[in-house]
Amino acid sequence: MQNKKIDFSGILFIFTAALVIRLVPLFNAAAWTDLYEQQAIPILNHLNIYSSTHMVFPYSPVSMFLPALCAKITIFTKIPFHIIMRFPAILADAFIALALYAVLSGTGRRGAYLIGLLYALNPVSILISSFHGNIITIPTLFSFLAYTVLLFGVEKNYRLSALLLGLAIGFRGYPVLLLPLFLIKLKLPPAEKIKYAAYAIIPTALSFIPFLLLDWRSVMREVFAYSGFPDYGIAAILRAAYSLKNHILAYGLPGNMLAALSGYTKILFLAVYAAILAASPKRKLASSILAVFVAFYFIYSGISSQYLIWVLPFAFLTRDRMLKYYMIFATWALVNFYWLYHPHIIFGKTAPIALSPAGLLAGEVISLTALWGTCLIWLAMLLLGKGGPDETVI
Repeated sequence: MQNKKIDFSGILFIFTAALVIRLVPLFNAAAWTDLYEQQAIPILNHLNIYSSTHMVFPYSPVSMFLPALCAKITIFTKIPFHIIMRFPAILADAFIALALYAVLSGTGRRGAYLIGLLYALNPVSILISSFHGNIITIPTLFSFLAYTVLLFGVEKNYRLSALLLGLAIGFRGYPVLLLPLFLIKLKLPPAEKIKYAAYAIIPTALSFIPFLLLDWRSVMREVFAYSGFPDYGIAAILRAAYSLKNHILAYGLPGNMLAALSGYTKILFLAVYAAILAASPKRKLASSILAVFVAFYFIYSGISSQYLIWVLPFAFLTRDRMLKYYMIFATWALVNFYWLYHPHIIFGKTAPIALSPAGLLAGEVISLTALWGTCLIWLAMLLLGKGGPDETVI
């Protein structure tokens, strides 16, 4: 593919627009930092984060420096931690908008400016990066770049792609799902594919070694026991319906239902994932990536709010026809969930607008069901090869 000249004034405008609209909520942001402050404290105190905390850091050591660095900046600047900690998430999300525009422009695709601007203004990633402040945007950016650099030459850029995917895997585990897709689809000799896998996996694997030597049991307990939260998907629909029926605000399900759902949905997702892998040689890589993420949303029971951003860059890049429906229902579901369970994320330091809990629960049932149904239709279209349009080259 012939590379085209990129308009740097467009890059500047889109990046600035994405950045400014995400910075505005910080003026009213409440002291909400997920678990990042709890992660920073043991790191600054030179403690083993896996053995000194529980259910706080179920990730590889690659990303643990970030909350600690933000805590150091807070100490130096006196700017509240919950503000500083949002900047990495906001910057990464703004860079996704920039990357979309640059890639579409650089590959000569039409509508690059509009797509970049639409991502800059999309409410789903704004809610996740700015209001929620979750750094899932960082591995999402690296995963997207790992794909897009290949559009400018597989032979030339496969090492860079592997290293970018490795960074994504280092920050959060989910991008490892993409590695087999890359290995299957890339037209490289077997030796180069082995190198690709090594570049993507070995750095993160090496980062675990000191912690495994110190206390391997704590690493296994913290990393491999994590199964997400039932915020969206089938478990969340059942939870919301149970709460509405019983006039309570329950975050779980009776008995062992949630644990059973988690086990069954893991098995079912892995079966669908295997089917996607088997079909991937005949499909565009971007379509297979979309299918994996959408299958996860539809099948798995432990869908946290921040996971809903995974699919966005690829869906914007391919101009998938289901994107608009996903955006509508994902936005509704996010706002409803935050309003019901974490109103300070939406309203910040302002007193929340009081709505009937029954009304919010009814809204949760409807929005979650609509989002789940959208993912079902989207997944069916992708598996049947009817998603798109997909103008990508690999």
